[in-house]
Amino acid sequence: MVHPDASTIQPEEAEPSHPACVLVFNSNDPSGAGGLSGDVTAIASKLDPRNYIEQLKEQASKATDHIIHLMVVFVLQTLLIPLFLLWAMYTALRGVLAGAFAL
Repeated sequence: MVHPDASTIQPEEAEPSHPACVLVFNSNDPSGAGGLSGDVTAIASKLDPRNYIEQLKEQASKATDHIIHLMVVFVLQTLLIPLFLLWAMYTALRGVLAGAFAL
């Protein structure tokens, strides 16, 4: 069987460039109003500010903990560890020099 190349495809054989429109209805609801009230309920629940405020409180709490952790790491890395190392080097050098001059 010979496959047709792109130039021989007729317009009716070509695939449509846009997706098909599909409508879905609830066949169990004869009035059709249940779908609308469900949509309204879903929209109202998304617009409820209480959920959004709870999420903001949780994110603020996490951000505060993270900022405190960063501050502790910053103080350790920039102040305490260098000062400890300077003190240790000073003490070691003083011990070496005291031993060298004691002879």
